Amino acid sequence: MPIRAFLILAAGAMSAPTRATLRVRVHRPLLDARFPSCVASAAPPVRAARRIGTRRAPRMLAPAASQLVARGLGWAVSAASMSLYLPIAARIVRTGSADGLSVTTWALNVLGFAAAIVYPLRKGFPISCYFDTICLAAQSVLVLALIVGKSRSRPRTLALAAGLSAVGAAFAAAVRWAPVWGLALVQAGATTSMTVALLPQIGKNFRRRSSGGWSSTSALLSTVGNGVRVFTTATLTGDRLLLAGFSCGLLLNGILLAQTIVWEA
Repeated sequence: MPIRAFLILAAGAMSAPTRATLRVRVHRPLLDARFPSCVASAAPPVRAARRIGTRRAPRMLAPAASQLVARGLGWAVSAASMSLYLPIAARIVRTGSADGLSVTTWALNVLGFAAAIVYPLRKGFPISCYFDTICLAAQSVLVLALIVGKSRSRPRTLALAAGLSAVGAAFAAAVRWAPVWGLALVQAGATTSMTVALLPQIGKNFRRRSSGGWSSTSALLSTVGNGVRVFTTATLTGDRLLLAGFSCGLLLNGILLAQTIVWEA
């Protein structure tokens, strides 16, 4: 009997389940050989199937040591800044005179500090990065008010009130409605204002060969604070605008510190 006829008779004698099993066993190797990717996707291995849906979420890495140090230093600077300009204010109250202090310097300080708060606030930086700026802005307002008050000039007092009101309105508007692209301009303006603010005081000190009523304690804390801010900003945010501002502050406050050391003695 031919082999083909024998296979046909044998297949006819089998039950239906047996024939189905035979077909799977005969044709599965052919399918594996011709379409291996289809077979793999249709019937994934048991181990792979067990892993689906049971993978653990990646662990959050702990903050680096440098970031922890930077945050700690940031809060230390903020704590020190709470009394940075108070020695100057106390000297004005004690002596009853603001002679030697530049009104322009303190007016620009108020404007610069107010603008400097907008940028990190809108960018969502940690409050430890700019809490000292908030403290310095409030103290600058106090010193400026004392300087104008000791001048006994009503027009200047009114101009101060109007100027501070305008700064407050501009600050509120910038925090709420300033576009993202405008934040860089605000920070650049703040850096320029705070840099230019110290120049009149430095120039007056050079002309008079005196510290100009500037406290050596304030100058020292400002110099150290700006130096620390350079490190914390580079570590926590890496923002170039803030780095430029703190670097300029470090340089100019260092000059003021040298003036107080040389001429206050």
